[in-house]
Amino acid sequence: MDVPWPAWVVFGISATFAFLGPMLDLPERVLELGPFGAVGNVSAETISWLGVESVLTVVLIGVGTWWVQRRDLA
Repeated sequence: MDVPWPAWVVFGISATFAFLGPMLDLPERVLELGPFGAVGNVSAETISWLGVESVLTVVLIGVGTWWVQRRDLA
């Protein structure tokens, strides 16, 4: 798959700002111009909704399976 060259230019400039920007003491406004500036930091906290989401997933899979099995395709 060929990637157009402007995409590589944008990626190169963004990567340069993201990795070398803090070392060059660039202003925060400049660092946030690239796509990497739009992504927030990943939280290191534990996920408190994991049990609720797991139960909800199992219930929805069960409902979906029941719904598909009760269809009459004949």
